[in-house]
Amino acid sequence: MKKGQQLLTITGLLLATIFVLGIAFIRHYQWPEDGLAANSDEEIETELYIETTESIEMTDNTQILETEEEIVYEFVKSDVSYFNDALFIGDSRAVGIKEYGTLEGMTFFTLEGMSIHNLWQKEVAVGEFGELTLDELLDTNSYGKIYIMLGYNEIGYDQTYSANRYKETLDRIHELEPEAIIYICSNLHVTEKLSSTSELYNNVNINNYNEKLKAFEDKQTYFYLEVNTPFDDEKGNLPADVTSDQVHLYAKYYKQWSEWFCENTIRK
Repeated sequence: MKKGQQLLTITGLLLATIFVLGIAFIRHYQWPEDGLAANSDEEIETELYIETTESIEMTDNTQILETEEEIVYEFVKSDVSYFNDALFIGDSRAVGIKEYGTLEGMTFFTLEGMSIHNLWQKEVAVGEFGELTLDELLDTNSYGKIYIMLGYNEIGYDQTYSANRYKETLDRIHELEPEAIIYICSNLHVTEKLSSTSELYNNVNINNYNEKLKAFEDKQTYFYLEVNTPFDDEKGNLPADVTSDQVHLYAKYYKQWSEWFCENTIRK
């Protein structure tokens, strides 16, 4: 073979080698980025799956946040018809509202001496239903609002124990009437004279117990009512001129109290 032909042959081989190496280089470094590698489809599908999953999770989280957002309820004024599907549970102060108040249409399960400790055992005369227990009343009737005014007769008990029983009662009533608005009524103060002379029945003890009851308010099902608002004097005592026995209101003031209840209602 001539020298010129040898050079051409060698040159051809070199060019062929360079071409082959160039193709290998391009396959190794360029095609995967263009999505043409043998495993590129699998990698892309994996990436898309991860992105889609994350997107779904974000969407679900957004829906949960919207679902869990609580409505803020405010107290508003209502007329007396608001109480047509209401039940009032309470002690002698609530008896006064029943006998001298103006909340017509309301059902009263009230009794002198009623406490959170004997509530479920007592039989009470309830209008057309006759004498029955609270369980029986709630089993045969449905109420949209339920007021509870209990506590004065529990002052002699350990307050934590009584408050725990109160919470059990709240939850039991809610279970029986899951759609009802439940009002936790504070306990009415006593006069300054009684408060300063009684070791048990004083406003310090009453306030301490009221605070325990207020802690049960969730502003969704349970709403706390500070019922002392219309009567308290500047020192937080029941004024002597609105009561005959330092504990209960004169009959004429139950009308004022009833009007106050009308001005502080929750509507859903």
